[in-house]
Amino acid sequence: MTFPVPLNTRLYSKHGYPLAVARWIIFCVLAIVLVPTAFAADGDSTLAAETRLAKTVKILASDKMQGRGEGTVGVKRAADYIAAEFVQIGLKTDIDSGNPFQKFQLNEIAKLGPAKKNRLTLFGPSKEKGGTPQRIDLTLSEDYTPMIIGNSRAFDLPLVFAGYGITAEKEKYDDYQDLEVEGKAVLILRMEPRQDDPKSVFNGRRTSKYATFVNKVANAQKHGAAAVIFVNDQFNINRRQTGQQRAWQKTLDKLADLNKTFKQIDDPTPEQLSDHVAAVDGLAEKIKRQGDKLLQGFDTLVPLSTGVGDKQSKLPVLFATRAAINPVVESAMGSSLVELETAIDEGPTPKSGELPSWRVKGETRIARKKVISRNVIAILEGEGPKAEETIVIGAHYDHLGFPASDGRRPRPENIYNGADDNASGVAVVLEVARRLAAREKKLPRRVLFIAFAAEERGLRGSQHYVSHSPVPLEKTVAMLNLDMVGRLRENTLYVTGTGTANEFTAWLERANESQDFDLAGSPSRYGMSDHSPFHNKEIPAVHFITGIHSDFHSTTDDFEKINVPGMRRVAGLVADMTVQIAEAEQPPCFVREQKKKVATPKPAPKGDGFRIRSVIKGSLAEKAGVLKDDVVIRIGDDKIGGLGDFIAALRKHKPGEKVECVVRRGDKEVTLTMTFEKTEG
Repeated sequence: MTFPVPLNTRLYSKHGYPLAVARWIIFCVLAIVLVPTAFAADGDSTLAAETRLAKTVKILASDKMQGRGEGTVGVKRAADYIAAEFVQIGLKTDIDSGNPFQKFQLNEIAKLGPAKKNRLTLFGPSKEKGGTPQRIDLTLSEDYTPMIIGNSRAFDLPLVFAGYGITAEKEKYDDYQDLEVEGKAVLILRMEPRQDDPKSVFNGRRTSKYATFVNKVANAQKHGAAAVIFVNDQFNINRRQTGQQRAWQKTLDKLADLNKTFKQIDDPTPEQLSDHVAAVDGLAEKIKRQGDKLLQGFDTLVPLSTGVGDKQSKLPVLFATRAAINPVVESAMGSSLVELETAIDEGPTPKSGELPSWRVKGETRIARKKVISRNVIAILEGEGPKAEETIVIGAHYDHLGFPASDGRRPRPENIYNGADDNASGVAVVLEVARRLAAREKKLPRRVLFIAFAAEERGLRGSQHYVSHSPVPLEKTVAMLNLDMVGRLRENTLYVTGTGTANEFTAWLERANESQDFDLAGSPSRYGMSDHSPFHNKEIPAVHFITGIHSDFHSTTDDFEKINVPGMRRVAGLVADMTVQIAEAEQPPCFVREQKKKVATPKPAPKGDGFRIRSVIKGSLAEKAGVLKDDVVIRIGDDKIGGLGDFIAALRKHKPGEKVECVVRRGDKEVTLTMTFEKTEG
């Protein structure tokens, strides 16, 4: 923290103070008099706390950590860093043979086999009568990648399009209805229909179980498919691009503001000039990194390791780019992938179909190996008759790594850095540990801090912990899980699992008095993260999250988008709630969830329009006068019933056209004019 007060050497030295001491005295006086709110309740400055949080996220989400994928050098570096931080805080770390690492074996870590054993070619009819049949050779790690969820085998199969690959009886939706896939390769879109519709029959805007790779592959196998090829859905490509563009524009605006402020200084000192140049250089580098990601595009391959489940499929499973697959779909079905997605969303109504005369031929070879993974554990011992009772505070530190797992060095733009998922959670766990360890008086109950490994491999780290706990599991009274707490927006903090103990809600509300979050979430045990294995052992557990976003499981989940002050506030709330649990006369008692019959949701009505969640500066929408939360109901002659209609309507118009756009703004309809411009690049 700096203050705009000149510290003149001669002024203080003539009074007998060494310069360093004089500066420290002035700093302390000014800090106490001018900024008393800059200190947390435990006496630690908010600046210091935020600096620590930012440092941890930057380190864990750096390219050097290689996306913290299991089996990489980067995940070992991450574990070592966390362990060193636990030691520095002063926690007990002699958990296993004198070190903080709880080791366990993973069986499904994989690398690509030889390139000649990983190949994929698409064969189709000739474009002209009597011409040469089409052949499209896809390039490994650029156009496609095998997925660890699948098997190693050669194949030569007919190809069909199976939409989102979903069979949902209660929701009355089935992509496989009237589609014969026995002995064929199925082409499947990622995620699910109507993702931006709060009334969606699946799970509103929250991802349902039908969207997972594991469920889609199992469903394909159940219908007799012989291979699966996934491609990205357009909705999430657009969403990631919008998010990245917004972050890039925000940094540009910050640079402009920085220069504007500096120009107002009539006679800058050399120190001010130096600071300004350093700040400009930092923002320029950030703008370049963000711009590079925009130029790379967002139709990216998933890492080889994505989609691991408890069981490996018998089918070969691959992931391909839309650019590689779209020509096949368009030539065979007369519609592009975007048009098919739009048509599906309108119902939602399946638009699956044959791809006549198209075949896919290739081979997948995945070399599997066993690796040792490590939970990182540290303990803050309690004092008194309840000291053997334990509160667990945890967050997973692994992420997805990078797509190419064939020994090549990862390209920076392809690394899944996982700043929010879940470097943010680990940083908050460390900050909570510091706060509790700094207390003058020991807590009545023990607090165990843990950075879980292999969460992205199916909660393997937390499952191993509850099966091999270094402290008695029957005396574990509560678990607090932090997964994705770095993107606080609109002051909303989601907390799930509050219903697993009757006491949780009151403790949470009391802890929130000093932080003043808008708390949301669910009392149920919903959520696949590391709190789940504790629920299964009937241990009360809550999960803190600031929300899913377009960078989830994407290469764009970087530090630049982290809300560090929000993380500091989360740390304060969790620390306060932990103290309440530790000091409670009686431990929280686990409440079993009552199963309720849920009525089958009704299909969402058509004609609701498409709500604009954000307006990018300089965009077509902004220039037309569209505002945040406007609901677009018509573009030109096209009525807008949802996202699909919106995308389709935009695609119909060419650069230079002026089109009438009608939006619902509150209880009024407003007519605007959209002028379509030619985009560069």
